[in-house]
Amino acid sequence: MREEILKELVKPRKLSITCDIWSSVTMQSYLGVTVHFIDDEWNLRHFLLDLCYFPGQHTSQRIEEFIMRVLEDANIINKLLCMTTDNAASMVAAGRAIKERLSAVGNIEFIHHRCSAHILNIAVQHGLRRVSPIVTKVREFVKKIRQSSRLCDSLRVVCQLENTVELKPELDVETRWNSTYLMLRKFQRMRDVLNILVAKHRELDALYLHDDDLSKNHTEESIIVVVDAINNKLEEYWAYVNDSTKIGALLDPRSKTKTFLDSNQRDEAISLLKECMPSYIDVEGVNNASTSTRCRNKRLFFESLISDQAVDEIPPEDELTRYIATPVSSDSDSLGWWRRFQGDFPILARMYLSMQGSSVPSEQAFSMAANTITKIRCNLKPDTARAAMCLKSWIQQVCDKREDDCEDLILLET
Repeated sequence: MREEILKELVKPRKLSITCDIWSSVTMQSYLGVTVHFIDDEWNLRHFLLDLCYFPGQHTSQRIEEFIMRVLEDANIINKLLCMTTDNAASMVAAGRAIKERLSAVGNIEFIHHRCSAHILNIAVQHGLRRVSPIVTKVREFVKKIRQSSRLCDSLRVVCQLENTVELKPELDVETRWNSTYLMLRKFQRMRDVLNILVAKHRELDALYLHDDDLSKNHTEESIIVVVDAINNKLEEYWAYVNDSTKIGALLDPRSKTKTFLDSNQRDEAISLLKECMPSYIDVEGVNNASTSTRCRNKRLFFESLISDQAVDEIPPEDELTRYIATPVSSDSDSLGWWRRFQGDFPILARMYLSMQGSSVPSEQAFSMAANTITKIRCNLKPDTARAAMCLKSWIQQVCDKREDDCEDLILLET
């Protein structure tokens, strides 16, 4: 099974990975690596490359060694375009060390990208600290209710008497800003029944967020302070993700140069992309990738006829100029656009498209791992857990690919 999966990675294409560290219910640490690539049919594929038992200290040197071992075992060091991780200091340092090691063996295109979702969460949490009295008071009030069966029963009775939908306050996870928003929204939605509940149980009065408390903190000035704090934190992190996001935005056919606020930003992004293009010209298969895809799939073949042009000996500058001049696409499927126009832009079609903006795929892998290593199955050995998780991901990957192959076969037969 592993050999069949790795065959997908030896083809001439750029790959990206996401990495993160997770602790199971048994307090054993695992380092997960997911791999992402665009297949021959222009589908974004990804699967769990490895889930390594990671005992001991989580230092940058040990993280670097584990990740490099995974890359060497899969033989993808020279194909790696990007590694996306969170903003932990150890991960950032490991990313720098990996970049140095890959540059030493000729992979100068490698990028360490910091998770955009994690940066957004950091910025929002930074802003929420400016209104922490409100958030803290709501959080403590919700905890009080949820931890008391008596108060929960009383809340259900109040909902029935008021003939309203039975609701229960939500408690947020402080590391996920959207859960804080959902907690506050549910609190506001339940305001009427909560007022009655507090009137019945006077011990809740000191914890409750009254209208007076809200009016003191919910002013125009306080909102400006929160917005400024979020914006300042985003500006602080923007320097770390600036170049890679500029190129990624430029290669989005739905926006292209419209993403940039002024001509200076636009010209800088175009220059960055132009500098990267020569390293993709001599990649094996650049000129025949579209041909092989068209021959296998009738639908793709006829789509490609719309934009089919000669691509031999086209200077990179001309290809980039023609791409910028092409009208912005209204198609929500950006990969579908590149699939149709890969013949026109064979170099650009191989760049940056597999790069992940966030490390969410690693989090998803850990969510599945949490369903494997449970309190009931807490005696699973790390090697067994690793095999179970990897096999599950690989089997799903093989099944998805075979399903797509069957769909293509049906199209050819019809």
